[in-house]
Amino acid sequence: MAWRWFQRIRLPFGINANLSKGGVGWSWGLGFIRWGVSPYGRKWVSFGLPGTGFRIFKYVDEFPLIGKKKQQKTQHPPTQQSNTVNPLPQRKKYPPLRKK
Repeated sequence: MAWRWFQRIRLPFGINANLSKGGVGWSWGLGFIRWGVSPYGRKWVSFGLPGTGFRIFKYVDEFPLIGKKKQQKTQHPPTQQSNTVNPLPQRKKYPPLRKK
């Protein structure tokens, strides 16, 4: 189990601003269900039992790269075959094994 620190600022219409060491996240909902976005951009949903403090928390998307751009696959143009000699050394051809 992981401990989390956050400070909740309640806004009108069931919206909350959640301050944590990672930044500011947002959540909205009423009663037993809440939807939100973490400071890192992850979307989540939680279901709880009102008045008990028990809550099930689930991320609904994959973890985005933090502070990094997604690397796009680059397609290299096909290489043209040239008439040059292969720069790698050729394997030695050994004579066939003798049968006894």
